[in-house]
Amino acid sequence: MNHKPEKARTIMQKLIIIRRKWLMLVLVAVFVVAGVYLSWFAQVVDNEYARYLPDTTVATVNLLHLARMSAAFPDTPLGHFFSKENMHAVIKDLGGSRQDQQEYDRMANTAAAVFSTPSIRAVFGHDLTLALVPPSDQGSPSAFVPVFRQSLVVLARTTVAGALDLFSRIVKTEGLSREEVDGLELVRVEFEPGQVLYGYTEGKMLFLAYNPDTIKRCLLAADKEGRPLAQSSPFIRVLGLWHRVAQEQSFLRVFVNPVHLRAFMQNIPALVPSAPLLAGVRDFSLLSYADKHSLETGAQATYEYQKLHPLLQSAVDSASSPNQSLRLLENSTLAYGWSSSLRPELIEHILHTNNLDPEQVDARLRAQFGFDLATLHRALGPQYGFILDDMVRAALFPAPKMSFFASLRDKAAAVNMVKGLRQAMKTNELIHEQQEQIHGVSVFSWPLLADKDAQPALALIDSLLLLSTSKAGMVSRLQAARQPPGLNSDVATQLGEELSMRLSSANSSALLVYPQKMAPKIRPTLHWLGGILSSTRNISLTRINQALFKLMESSPLVLATVNLDQHQATWTLSLQQAAQAAPEKH
Repeated sequence: MNHKPEKARTIMQKLIIIRRKWLMLVLVAVFVVAGVYLSWFAQVVDNEYARYLPDTTVATVNLLHLARMSAAFPDTPLGHFFSKENMHAVIKDLGGSRQDQQEYDRMANTAAAVFSTPSIRAVFGHDLTLALVPPSDQGSPSAFVPVFRQSLVVLARTTVAGALDLFSRIVKTEGLSREEVDGLELVRVEFEPGQVLYGYTEGKMLFLAYNPDTIKRCLLAADKEGRPLAQSSPFIRVLGLWHRVAQEQSFLRVFVNPVHLRAFMQNIPALVPSAPLLAGVRDFSLLSYADKHSLETGAQATYEYQKLHPLLQSAVDSASSPNQSLRLLENSTLAYGWSSSLRPELIEHILHTNNLDPEQVDARLRAQFGFDLATLHRALGPQYGFILDDMVRAALFPAPKMSFFASLRDKAAAVNMVKGLRQAMKTNELIHEQQEQIHGVSVFSWPLLADKDAQPALALIDSLLLLSTSKAGMVSRLQAARQPPGLNSDVATQLGEELSMRLSSANSSALLVYPQKMAPKIRPTLHWLGGILSSTRNISLTRINQALFKLMESSPLVLATVNLDQHQATWTLSLQQAAQAAPEKH
């Protein structure tokens, strides 16, 4: 039997299998290389402005899709609020003149013209970036405005060729000319005596700056031997945050180099005292984008803990304990604020900033309440906050139904503080303390007026000091305090899984507001205030109140959170939008 043909077929089959394997490997390699190339290319186009900025850039503010955003703005609740029709009525109600209305029209027309004009949209409507690039020679310290002006540069990625010529036609001024500076032919625009702006184009990138040297430095950064911002480590680090969201959804991206910002601040005397607070911070980035039914903002800063300013180290240290007040929230809550920043270092910093002598403050506390700052530091913190439940109409005026709280460091010291406060209230013969047991807790209250909503009440529980504006508010807080730690199920359901998790996991601060739910609650208060102003100053708040209510009704909730750890700080902000009613069919 001749096995050669069979052997030959076997060899051919093996060769085909090997060839297929190699072909698959080659195809995979091609796709990988192409994917890397395309992703790299997309990144370059996405942040093309960073190729034209030097690595010494202090900060950038990148605005995306401005033309699309400006076209949609008039139909938004905020657009309705600032419409000419509404603002004319507001100005009239507030006692403004026809000249004031015309002045508003002039500003509104200027703003609207910026992106309603097709030529301006073509130049600036795609991708606009404002950047701070300090001059190579910063000179002697100066005021903020001159230094800022000399450092500012605007970069626009346009959709048309010849953008500078188009810009020249847009800017209608007799002070328009061309000027050569260090071999660059720039357009020179003099808006008013001494106020000169320079322009230059490189392909479809337009540069505008007060200082022509800034434009030159941007062009040098894009050269082969340049050191562009796009290749700097701080900028590369922030791309991770930005690329979590598709570019089509994003409308604002911010980058800050804290090291360069600190050096920049040293040249402005008014900012010098704040510069040390940036010690140890490596980078900062922010991203704002549109989600399905909300506007979202996320930000983060990375740092080296050991090099941080002591005030910031203290903030990081105090952010380690869980939020003890979440169980106090109820479905009736209109607003809630919480922070873990009640620290001795912060109080001392506030006293120093406001030129208050700690010894004098100590003396006042001892004289009035029988305890000093050291007792306050030892008794309370680091957590504190407030809960707003309602706006009620008291006998004489509207009053908030709200509670304040602070966590306890040392309950014995807190008991001594409460004794001091009670003793101070007893010195007023018109105020008589009431004491009763509510849910097994001693509650102290003081009827300031013959009204149940104007009777502040105070109580100490295991982990919190509670102060409410009324006894009814205290009863509600104590009932909620009996619940297990964390958000109750009704509040969690109302927020939704993602926001509940975000609020529960915040370890530094949180702010929760329900504007839509708050609007009808504050309406009587604003009407009351409007009535007083109308009778005493001939001012009406009717139209501005109506516009404010509509704006509040457009947002079910706002949630902001801050988290700190040993390596980074993260911020989030969610602004939910009410679902728009479908247009009626005719």
